[in-house]
Amino acid sequence: MTWADDEKPKHRPKSPLGAALTYTLNQRKSLERFLTDPKI
Repeated sequence: MTWADDEKPKHRPKSPLGAALTYTLNQRKSLERFLTDPKI
């Protein structure tokens, strides 16, 4: 688990941090691909 996974249940989904965590976790797959594929 990551910090974001640990923190998400502690914050309301519509709070600024809750929304940011939801967005971050939803974008994780794309971000990991961007960081690991040198062709991108």
